[in-house]
Amino acid sequence: MATNLQYKKGQTDADLLIAYVFYKRGLYAESLGLLGKILPDYQEVDDTEKIIRVYLDMVEVLNKGIADRPKIKSLLQKTIQTGKKLQKDSIMAEVYISYCNRNSDLSTDSINHYLGKSREIANRYKDEASLIFIRIWEARFLVLDKKIQEALPLIKQLISDSRRIDNSNLEINSLFLMTGCYEDKPKIALNYFYQAYEVAKKNGN
Repeated sequence: MATNLQYKKGQTDADLLIAYVFYKRGLYAESLGLLGKILPDYQEVDDTEKIIRVYLDMVEVLNKGIADRPKIKSLLQKTIQTGKKLQKDSIMAEVYISYCNRNSDLSTDSINHYLGKSREIANRYKDEASLIFIRIWEARFLVLDKKIQEALPLIKQLISDSRRIDNSNLEINSLFLMTGCYEDKPKIALNYFYQAYEVAKKNGN
């Protein structure tokens, strides 16, 4: 429709959605190629939020093994710098979470710093999905510290909240956390892996 109307922005926005579908279907090279094609279109009109969206999508595709860690880290740092131009900075909550997720060099203090920045933005825009992801990080720290009894009720609530807002990505991440609570009980851990598998299969991811 956008092509018929000679509506360039509509074509670019449609391609952004198609690139996301390629990614979700495991067509990573195709997704990355399309994202690289549409990035100059957004740069040409100086659409900062869409440029950041493309960068974030590129990071997720690159994370699937097509590129190395330094490239992902560099792209996320570029994304953070680009975000400083935004008037409406709601997308930056997701950017800071992605920086924590994809940068294995960050210290615990640095992670807490960026999660704090993300929480401030998410609270301001009532971004429940980002707030849940921040709580996933907090529960992850409890699991890593072997504070399992403290972590379990938090993770169960995360699973419930993820289902309530119908966010399969958050639900899968929460279910993975449950497997970490039962490293000494493989049958229970396996059950949570199967639950995560069913969510991914239903979502086509």
